Amino acid sequence: MNFARGIVATTIGILALLAVSSISGCPSGSSPGGGSQTSDAEVIFDNNNAAAVLNNPTQPTVVTLSKAYQIMLIRDYHWNDGQGTPNPGTIALTSSGGTTYGPWQTTGSPGQGNVPNANWTATPNEAVPAGTYTVVDSEPSTWSHNA
Repeated sequence: MNFARGIVATTIGILALLAVSSISGCPSGSSPGGGSQTSDAEVIFDNNNAAAVLNNPTQPTVVTLSKAYQIMLIRDYHWNDGQGTPNPGTIALTSSGGTTYGPWQTTGSPGQGNVPNANWTATPNEAVPAGTYTVVDSEPSTWSHNA
């Protein structure tokens, strides 16, 4: 698992990924059918921080999952020089083998200083197998990375 909590993202996009590793009554690779969670959600990737940001990450944002997870939340940050974005877009995960999960529509919420739609949050509730994934943001030109 690529766990980057607390690491400053100097060239990759700012991202948080929350998931659960098992759902009761839910076969591997399927969506829950009303079953209760058997484990608490865990942060599997988080490079969010209070450092200064620029737009358009210069390197791909890559996450490695050591096992399958039910992705519950994925969020990225669009400060965009204090302008935010007019509308939130989508976030997807593309495996090293080329399979894409998503894209998932996000909802926007204000960022620092009430910047509109700076936080893009998707709640996919989708099973994703172990592997290495590149995060695909529909508007990379406004996606933040650390300066």
